[in-house]
Amino acid sequence: MEEVQNIKKPGPWATSLKWGVIFGLISIAVGLTGSLLTDYSSYETFKETNPQFLQYLGFVFMIGSVIVAQIQHRKKDLGGYMSYGRSVGVATISGLALGIVSAVYMLISMEFLFPEAFDYMKQLQIEKTLEWFPNATPEQEDQIIERTQNQSSLGSALPAILTFTFFSLVIGLISGIFTRKSEE
Repeated sequence: MEEVQNIKKPGPWATSLKWGVIFGLISIAVGLTGSLLTDYSSYETFKETNPQFLQYLGFVFMIGSVIVAQIQHRKKDLGGYMSYGRSVGVATISGLALGIVSAVYMLISMEFLFPEAFDYMKQLQIEKTLEWFPNATPEQEDQIIERTQNQSSLGSALPAILTFTFFSLVIGLISGIFTRKSEE
């Protein structure tokens, strides 16, 4: 009679958190570089010198952290085989870690390192929001301005955690198709 071995597979947390934090630190370095390249002397110079393309690198790092975490967990922790569900879970945890690291950096940056940037970003957000709603009444415009002006740095940083986690889940749903590998 064949003996069935009960081998406990390692959980996804260690690998996922490791790669989420690593890519989060890389993301901080890129964000800090962008902040150092920006001229904060006035709102106009801020808009002209703020390297917007660096902000999009955050999404590239999110995709990278998801895929690297999935592949590393499959190869190193699971012996080369990983289910689709585990793959999606790894992606979500990695995004959570990346989101937490990014939110902490955003909070420190907005409160201590570059507080004027937060004011300029709120002003930029007001302009973009008013562009999206060209038929807004003056009362609605006043509400948009008031809500944005009253936004706290904590209120801006915390949604980053949810955003990174959600988008990593979506990326994981897609990349999990390619990174999973079943025992056949």
